[in-house]
Amino acid sequence: MINRIGFNTVLYPVKPETNAAVVLAPGKNVGTQNVSANNIAVEKALKRMGVKECQTCNNRRYQDESNDPGVSFKAPTHISPEAAAAAVTAHENEHVSHEQARARQEDRKIIFQSVQIYTSVCPECGKVYVSGGKTTTVTSGVQKQNFEAAGLILDRYV
Repeated sequence: MINRIGFNTVLYPVKPETNAAVVLAPGKNVGTQNVSANNIAVEKALKRMGVKECQTCNNRRYQDESNDPGVSFKAPTHISPEAAAAAVTAHENEHVSHEQARARQEDRKIIFQSVQIYTSVCPECGKVYVSGGKTTTVTSGVQKQNFEAAGLILDRYV
């Protein structure tokens, strides 16, 4: 056919027992440089899909760096990238509830509270994962007013 635009894709089978495959962009010149780039892309895609094990994700540990003794993750703990969002969010909510309880005990008023959840991308497999969190609490002392004394001063001048 004249003036036909063709697009050739290279398919690499992932597992012989499944029909899954990794599709890579075609290259005009298949040289050693292109093949090594394709091999890296295939390796990364296999790790992202969970077919191959990502050592960076397996070795990632979470640990609390705050001085709050009653929260989780005081010891380094492994969490899978899929479960990290729920675990970090629950951990930061522990900080929120502890700060609210501490403010009630100290008779302080909470002015502002926020939770930030941070994400990163694994350099080995390319998965996006929750890398940590931060809880911010701002409190203020409650001003106590003596209403009896204020009324006496006003009554004296009337």
